[in-house]
Amino acid sequence: MAYRKTARVDEQMAERRARILKAARDLILQDKFRDASIASIADRAGVATGTVYGYFDSKVELLGEVIGGVSQRELDVVSDIVSKQAPTKEKLDLAVRAFVDRAVRGGRLAYLLIAEPIDKGVAAARLNYRKELAKVFARLIAQGVVLGELPRQTSSITAAALVGILIECLTEALSGSRTMKKSDHAGFVDEVATLCHCAVFRLKSP
Repeated sequence: MAYRKTARVDEQMAERRARILKAARDLILQDKFRDASIASIADRAGVATGTVYGYFDSKVELLGEVIGGVSQRELDVVSDIVSKQAPTKEKLDLAVRAFVDRAVRGGRLAYLLIAEPIDKGVAAARLNYRKELAKVFARLIAQGVVLGELPRQTSSITAAALVGILIECLTEALSGSRTMKKSDHAGFVDEVATLCHCAVFRLKSP
């Protein structure tokens, strides 16, 4: 009986932790990082403020984990594409298009991941996301060079530039001052994909 009770308690704690993270994520989507206080998150999750601190030492830790969870899903999508057995050109195009398309569809959540002003501590989680994304693209580029499918280049430098293109283009497109029309969505994805193709293949046009 003691084992079953302990397992049940662990399950309840995991469920409560997940509820707190979801409440933080939902609140951020409605407001802004600076408006997501521990008290407001606790209220939304249906728990006491002290309960939140029982799982997270600070607001920075909590919001950093929110970013980490969301960014990991995006990294997994790109990584899965890069891991496929296919020509480098095809994988690059698919990965870039998937990343940009998901970001545009994600709207507020994507802007949160790449551009919204945030606390210095939370920004570290976002910076790590960019670094990990660059590593995925660097792996793809390095493989392409070895296979002779890409011109010789330093994969880490090109990958960093690639992430810069993606982040800057999306920051402009997803800023609060403008909303992308559905009719512009496909054209935007095409244009960013073309820029990335030219950067990696060292071409003026694909």
